[in-house]
Amino acid sequence: MIPGPISVADDVLAAVGAPVRPNYGPGWIPIHLELKDMLRQIIGTSGRVFVTAGSGHVGAELIFQSVLRRGERVLVGDNGFFGERWIEVLKRIGCEPVVVEAPLDQRLDPAAIARAFAADPSIRTGLFVQLETGSAILNPIEEIAAICRAQGRLCIVDAVSSLAGTPLPMDAWGIDAVISASQKCLGGVPGLAVVAVNERVWEIAQAMPPSEVRSWYLHLTTWQKYEDESPNWHPYPATMPSPAMLGLHAALRALTTEGLDARLARYRQRADHLRARLADIGLPLFVPADWMAPVLTTSIAPAGIRPADVMQAILRTENIMIGVGLPPLSDRVLRFGHMGVGIDDADIERMLAQLKLALANSL
Repeated sequence: MIPGPISVADDVLAAVGAPVRPNYGPGWIPIHLELKDMLRQIIGTSGRVFVTAGSGHVGAELIFQSVLRRGERVLVGDNGFFGERWIEVLKRIGCEPVVVEAPLDQRLDPAAIARAFAADPSIRTGLFVQLETGSAILNPIEEIAAICRAQGRLCIVDAVSSLAGTPLPMDAWGIDAVISASQKCLGGVPGLAVVAVNERVWEIAQAMPPSEVRSWYLHLTTWQKYEDESPNWHPYPATMPSPAMLGLHAALRALTTEGLDARLARYRQRADHLRARLADIGLPLFVPADWMAPVLTTSIAPAGIRPADVMQAILRTENIMIGVGLPPLSDRVLRFGHMGVGIDDADIERMLAQLKLALANSL
């Protein structure tokens, strides 16, 4: 019960544990095509979707390296650990982050983002985290994307921990690029990055001057080249982790069979159940419930109790792992992940019973 990687369903484990298959050839191509079709459906886009080997960070750098030039100013929303991380990454690849900050217990302010864009017409791109997993805050991406669209700026969204766990209809909201990964709400095992881009982003990637191209692997045109030149045999530029892809394929089949709306409703019910029970125990939420994603809950640990000690007590007694806050919230916050279908209300009740006992023994 952490914010990922999740406990995966049995059919995903079976797919991952099957004999290793080559990620090319006529037997593989239908899997490749269906995987991409299901991702388009879940992301809500008619644009290009790519699945790459690596973490969500690989997906992010695939986008960054394809559309951002050296010295380019990029507006970044920062109200948590991963906003901070993207600032660091952008600096490392030679870009200049322009930061719109909010406190760790507050959502990004769309009005502040609009002002920052208006103050600097040279900024072409905005980068925003939908779910800051350190706090469980769900940022108002629909409003932010509308601002980007109205001002003619690109909108890139980090949905690593939120895609398929909360609404993010890419095309309907006017988002230009979405970054995600296999091991969270999509329901797979670690090892795959997922990116989706619209034609606006694709045209920028194609027009990138050769002098600005800093990577072969991390560039959208490389991945598209192999899809175009070898669509019926080898649509990737390098070896892919086929077991992880088969696991994601199984997870997405289950998700699309259930239906995204039904899955999201299940998450909302699970979140309501957990948060009501935390209130019964006397643990206050870190931020208001209506600011939180339905796949993650954060609460404030009682004074004098170390979240890490509570985590270890529950792990020891029930073999259920919860999370603690990311820095600088490590000593204040407990994090309860409830994403994926590998846990149910019975698991939540077992965890809560031990949480209550651990708190009582610590007070």
